[in-house]
Amino acid sequence: MRAAAAGLADWSDLHREQQRVGVAHAAANASAMALFAGSLLARTTGRHVEGRALALGGLAVLTASTYLGRHMAFPLGAGASHAESVSHLAPLGWHDLCRIYDLPDGRMARRQLGYLSLVLVRQGSDVLALADRCAHLGGPLHQGTLTSANDDPCVTCPWHASTFRLTDGAVVHGPATARQPAFDTRIVEGGVVQVRPAHPA
Repeated sequence: MRAAAAGLADWSDLHREQQRVGVAHAAANASAMALFAGSLLARTTGRHVEGRALALGGLAVLTASTYLGRHMAFPLGAGASHAESVSHLAPLGWHDLCRIYDLPDGRMARRQLGYLSLVLVRQGSDVLALADRCAHLGGPLHQGTLTSANDDPCVTCPWHASTFRLTDGAVVHGPATARQPAFDTRIVEGGVVQVRPAHPA
């Protein structure tokens, strides 16, 4: 039941094509459960041949359901992390990004680090940085809204309202389940903001 409830919550935020496959996946799971329940009932009442036939039917339906679940998760990308792969797009070490005085205070800004887009928030003399592409379905975080949770600054994606903590990229509110890639920042001589990929705690 917990898996069904979690699946329903995820399903409500999917695209229409993903939802169609999700409905078929759920129906196949329910059918397989009914067939296995019928098999158990048949066996307990001495109808072993019928029980085996129902069990084989349940196994066949469950196999089809597994294929649908795989198709939804991988080719259709439901539930997968769509965050850009920081490991190969951002080399190790510190990198100059911009000057702190070019960033608006208390507002989000987008800056480019090679092929990687970052969303930055300046708070006085501090700068917080995350990868800009949302880990849920790739939405542009810099077009989202600044929020807070337990006094921690957060950013909410404009597409499906996934919320991430700006300090470390942790998921505060779904539908995202994968952590947003975060970056360490420091200010060096001349007010230059430097960034490097942060290691999750």
